[in-house]
Amino acid sequence: MVLPNQLLGSISLIGVTLIPVGDECNPGGSGYVMAIDPFTGSRLGFSFFDFNGDGIISPADKVNGVDASGVNFGSIPSNPAFKGDKMIVQTDQGQVMSLSVNPPYPAGETQRAGWYEISDD
Repeated sequence: MVLPNQLLGSISLIGVTLIPVGDECNPGGSGYVMAIDPFTGSRLGFSFFDFNGDGIISPADKVNGVDASGVNFGSIPSNPAFKGDKMIVQTDQGQVMSLSVNPPYPAGETQRAGWYEISDD
């Protein structure tokens, strides 16, 4: 993992992995966007990615009967951005990919990304 992880809600940790090619002189490779439980490091207890592309997260998105923890885009992915129930990723090949996901909060609901206190002191 070479990019900062993101905590999505309080139950999904999103990270990007890098799998380099065998030649260290070649900057290419591939990688996965992973969604794991931030407290155990194991897979989530629900399907996160819409693997079959139908726009609905359902049992049909399981891989070999299991909720899969990662998705590969065939090249190196950027840190994903999330908008509602969509995950947007740019690859090192310049492609912008969108995939439906199962966010830990309802689509359209906003979450505070951070805060800081402003004081006159």
